[in-house]
Amino acid sequence: MNVTMMMKKKRWISLLLGITLYSMNAHAGNVRAFADLLVWQASQETSSMWATVITSPRFGTINFDPSNVDFSWRSGFRGGFLYEPKEGFFEPSVTWTYVPTSKSVREYPGGKFILPEPFSGYVSGDNFEGAYLNWQLIMNALDLKISHLLNITPDFDLRPAIGIKGASILQHMKTQWIRSDYTALDSIHNNFYGAGPELGLDAFWNITSHLYLQGNLSTAFMWGRWNIQDVYQRPAVASQSITATRITTNMSNAQLGTLMLDYFLGMGWHQEGRIPWSFKLGYEVQHWPHQARWDSFQQLPVHGDLTFQGATCGVSVDL
Repeated sequence: MNVTMMMKKKRWISLLLGITLYSMNAHAGNVRAFADLLVWQASQETSSMWATVITSPRFGTINFDPSNVDFSWRSGFRGGFLYEPKEGFFEPSVTWTYVPTSKSVREYPGGKFILPEPFSGYVSGDNFEGAYLNWQLIMNALDLKISHLLNITPDFDLRPAIGIKGASILQHMKTQWIRSDYTALDSIHNNFYGAGPELGLDAFWNITSHLYLQGNLSTAFMWGRWNIQDVYQRPAVASQSITATRITTNMSNAQLGTLMLDYFLGMGWHQEGRIPWSFKLGYEVQHWPHQARWDSFQQLPVHGDLTFQGATCGVSVDL
């Protein structure tokens, strides 16, 4: 290729690039990036019972105490982008939410008997003197929505939204059942995957030129599937004539119309300038009905509601 042809090619590339940049500048809108820090506590009480502790505080008296799991406060993250076109009615957005939590519980040996609540461990017929549980829970959610800001009054705005929500809630319970002659292991997976249509409504009330009150309400109706496995393993103890045992309970459950609810109420601060930005702080609750579905000792799946609640602190910046 000679120099003249190379010069012509560079001019055409420069011309096409200039036209493209001009078109983008003429039709491009505003992109808003946002990130939230979530300080939430998860709860599935009273369906998160994992062991029954049996004691006899005095002669002729027996106490049964189902041990529940109280999850710790943990931090999560939510972030995404909102596109506000200069021309066009709908404003698309994408949001990712990540919330992990865990809890470890120990029942020390001493003056008590312990029975497993999960079905595989219960049907083994074994009883124990001590136990240990580590429960991990991870929630991921992806929201793809389109919305439009409605100026109801100069100080009050509404933003209705419609879209699709996909989510996974993975729960893993690892237990050790302790006796003087052996330690048995139990591993339970309660994994949920779902997707479906989502509706939402955001409200903004401007108290001053910078300070505003914000409320959000959304719900999703999803097709959901639960994959549940409970594996109990007991080692062999030759001196006690105890044989090695492995008991597995599997269950798959699908449901159409699984519900999810979310609401937020808080205050915000908006600052104009070369780079407009906003800050918000408030209280948020998410409700996931019938999330815990592992088999209990009654050979019936539990239907424990999962809730997240706590503080949501976020910042958004116009790029």
